[in-house]
Amino acid sequence: MIIGRLLNKIINIFTGLFAIATLVLMLVWYINHSLPILPYDAVVTVERFRNYCTLATVFCGGIEFTLKRNVIAAIIFALIVAAVAIFMVYSDVSVI
Repeated sequence: MIIGRLLNKIINIFTGLFAIATLVLMLVWYINHSLPILPYDAVVTVERFRNYCTLATVFCGGIEFTLKRNVIAAIIFALIVAAVAIFMVYSDVSVI
């Protein structure tokens, strides 16, 4: 095992917190989709935070899984997540 028990517990806590935040934001988004109560700007903010919390949950779970096996796999996984995060932040930027 590459990561220690303390680091594993910390990653588990963050994974759980991000998962709960993701579920709450999804619930708010679905309720607002059924009964439009939030203004448009708030809906955009909820969608953005929902996407970031989902990515953070996937990152925490994946990094915990890969660090238990191989450092190279963890580095590759972290680079892929970083690329996804960059594309999420700069999704409006066109290459062409």
